[in-house]
Amino acid sequence: MKKILLGAAAALVMGISGAANAEIVRLPWASVLDVTVNDGSNFGGCLARISANANAATGGACPGMNGSSYISFSCTGELQAAEVGEKLYETAQIGMLTNRQVRFHIDTNRKHNGYCLAVRADFQ
Repeated sequence: MKKILLGAAAALVMGISGAANAEIVRLPWASVLDVTVNDGSNFGGCLARISANANAATGGACPGMNGSSYISFSCTGELQAAEVGEKLYETAQIGMLTNRQVRFHIDTNRKHNGYCLAVRADFQ
């Protein structure tokens, strides 16, 4: 019984420390400039370029170019459920087509080809 309790305590501590490693950063409101979908061999199958500078907002954790940033949604399901990635990608498309500002929340520890993973999106 003592071994079971010790094992459960160790699993709990490992689970808590793993969750503590995730850093979710809320980006500033941004325009969606481009959306890209591919065969899934790169970028998690889909990504978007936004006007917010994710690299500056994350202290250099997410790459960007000319002040804009690419973010991945993992439509392949590799880093989060494919359905979640697809819904976030659809949100980016709607934002681009309607010219509405979107605020993305990104996980700086989960990346596709160096691009941070979006885990939430809000319309302004």
